[in-house]
Amino acid sequence: MNIPVRKVAIALAVTGLSIAGVSTAVAALTDSGHQKFTITTVGRGPSTVVAKGPISGEGTETNNHLTKVPGETFQSTLSYPDGAVHIDVHPGPPNVQFNPDSCVTTITERDTFNITGADGIYAGATGSGTSRLRVILEGARAATGDCAGPGTPPVSSNLLVKGKGTVSIP
Repeated sequence: MNIPVRKVAIALAVTGLSIAGVSTAVAALTDSGHQKFTITTVGRGPSTVVAKGPISGEGTETNNHLTKVPGETFQSTLSYPDGAVHIDVHPGPPNVQFNPDSCVTTITERDTFNITGADGIYAGATGSGTSRLRVILEGARAATGDCAGPGTPPVSSNLLVKGKGTVSIP
């Protein structure tokens, strides 16, 4: 009589482990939590994005910012090898500082963003957050040594965006 009870106990223990394994596997398919990303652009080169959190990896960023009126919401796509995340960026007011001695213009901005769609392994992702933008433009100099002015393309430009928020992927 002790043997059947032992067999039942072992069967229940194995079933319990199997159920626990299934629930762990299902939990692993859903990822949510804090999200961080950094976007960098040097000159007119492509934008690189590095993300840590439910969305992780290195990829590229593209946007339609230049087709919009300054201050208007624009769309950005963060593309990774296994999928892409589409976001709406809501720009805050820019803070522009110009140094006439160095011909350097610094633009900073605090923005908000919302995920509007995703594909690949990020399909169904939702989330939102904030970001800080910093652009440094080195202006050209005229033959006189003075800054050439706003109509002249910059000699160099660097963009850095640091974002954080929460993301959930089903």
